Amino acid sequence: MIRSFFKLILILLPLSLAVYAAGRYSEERNNSRLLAQPKQVEERAKIAEKAEVPTAKPVQKSPEPVRAIALVNELAFSKIPGAALPNVRNVRSGIAIDLVKRRVLWAKNADSVNPVASLSKMLTTLIGLETCAEAGGKLKLSTAVPISSAARTTEDSSFLRKYPNKSVSMEELMLSAMVHSCNDSCVSIAEAIDGGTDRFAKRMNERAKNLGIRVGDKAANFHNPNGLPIKKEGVEIAQNSCSVNDLFRIVMELHKHPKVFSWTRQPEWRLPVGARNAVLVTNTNPLVGQEGVIGLKTGFTYAAGWCICCVYNSGGTHVAVIITGCPSKSARNSAAAEVLSWSKKAAKQP
Repeated sequence: MIRSFFKLILILLPLSLAVYAAGRYSEERNNSRLLAQPKQVEERAKIAEKAEVPTAKPVQKSPEPVRAIALVNELAFSKIPGAALPNVRNVRSGIAIDLVKRRVLWAKNADSVNPVASLSKMLTTLIGLETCAEAGGKLKLSTAVPISSAARTTEDSSFLRKYPNKSVSMEELMLSAMVHSCNDSCVSIAEAIDGGTDRFAKRMNERAKNLGIRVGDKAANFHNPNGLPIKKEGVEIAQNSCSVNDLFRIVMELHKHPKVFSWTRQPEWRLPVGARNAVLVTNTNPLVGQEGVIGLKTGFTYAAGWCICCVYNSGGTHVAVIITGCPSKSARNSAAAEVLSWSKKAAKQP
């Protein structure tokens, strides 16, 4: 009996060692793949001018249909053969638009003004891109912006605290704001353009008015560049707010700057590009990675709920979907995926 037991051990021991070695080899191989992924992203990125700023292959230039589309407040989903109607019960407000045929496909409470959290970063980035494009202006995409203590200590942010240099380029600030929703990057953008967030907020409201957005009491209002709640003595007193129709106007202005989609279509970046101690910037958009999805932005605060703006452009179909006010991240992701899937089919209808 004892001899049989030892024989069994002698048989099982080499087998166990072989299984363990195979497992270690598989683990090391997977780790190598994970380590290689960021390097592959870095290799795809290019260095713009002399600054270490990321750039990518531009996407197809989009139409600019802001004034050509008659925005509506309510429009039910139409029945399409082979397409399930999306479940938007948990969506506070939303809109889906065919950017090629220039028509609203679906709308729910699209004129209602509500907190929009980090979706307001789209306006911040728009202003940043326009400022950098000004002929003879002091700021360019490659301009190095000193990292202030105010930016470094911004609430719910860690990008600039981890950033290895004392200054960061305007392009990296806007990229990190759009891709990873970095609140601290928005503070630096505001400081670079207007010396601080208060003056920049005034610029945001003026730019919104120029886009045809009604600003004021019971209308759109932007209080800061990142969408964080405004607090006084620890109590929330205000939040950036607007309607999804207002957000759509901002999105269409961003379409005049294709570079933003070269940022937001990527699942991750490492900044500064090529640096050994670069900061990993992951994309918060759960739909990025799907064929044709090129961005654009997510957001969340308790008052705003879970929000998303998603843009799809592939095979002649180009649609934008904006959803706000979902009670959970999973509810937002599910609703956005369903509305986008339906919208792609609806856009192909005559």
